[in-house]
Amino acid sequence: MTGIRRTFARRIALRGALIVALLIVTGTAASGQTALADEGEGDGNLTVDISDGLVPTPPPTVPPSGRPTGRQITPPAGPPITPPGRLNVNGQTSGSFIDTADPPSSAVDQTPPTPPAPEPDEVSLGGVLLVGGLAGGFSPSLNPLAGQLQVWFTVRNVSTSTIDATADFWLAGPFGHRISEVDDVTVTGMVPGEKRTISATLQGVGQWTFVTVHARLTPPPVVDNAELSSFTRDANVFAPPWLIAVLIVVGLGFAAVRYFLRRLAQPVRVGEPA
Repeated sequence: MTGIRRTFARRIALRGALIVALLIVTGTAASGQTALADEGEGDGNLTVDISDGLVPTPPPTVPPSGRPTGRQITPPAGPPITPPGRLNVNGQTSGSFIDTADPPSSAVDQTPPTPPAPEPDEVSLGGVLLVGGLAGGFSPSLNPLAGQLQVWFTVRNVSTSTIDATADFWLAGPFGHRISEVDDVTVTGMVPGEKRTISATLQGVGQWTFVTVHARLTPPPVVDNAELSSFTRDANVFAPPWLIAVLIVVGLGFAAVRYFLRRLAQPVRVGEPA
């Protein structure tokens, strides 16, 4: 019985040894084939790769000029910054933009601007002042010797200087005699480009019917190198003589009443029409 057990144990041990030997032989053959394949594909050098868990960064690509390019950066659209920006305390840069398509704003035409053309009723004084026409309006009064006339004209400053001036107004009758006047109307602080209206009220129009109003502007002697002198504008005004009109109406009415009274006072003859 003991001999049978020993024989059976020997057989099992022998078979185990054969299986282990077979596995060793098979592993050795596979390793040899892998080594032969690597030697056939490579250049004969042994390469060992060691990974520490980090992804290596590829080196920058070197262009033909010899400067590394790395990642391609597209420049921002728009004009360049000139001069180069300066770094401030916050790490931001500042600079000025220049549009290369159009000339910079500093390259402006230094030619002095052309003065505006005068309007149809304006007269130019040395190209620096434009004096408008004289206008007026009549206001009658119940007093036949009174009545007033409001007159005005405009002055436009087309120079580059602030101007002070004075104006005089007077009213003349049909025979050239002076009826009333207003002197030294001040015009102060008229800035370039300003248009100002100068006015006055003249009394004593009365029943003169046709009168002439005059206005004289006295500017500074020199404005923007232009020599100036006094300038006078005139206008004829019709002032309806209401007193004369009333007298005419009364006279016509009196004549008509008298005529009819005379007709009624005449005797009527028999056989004749009245």
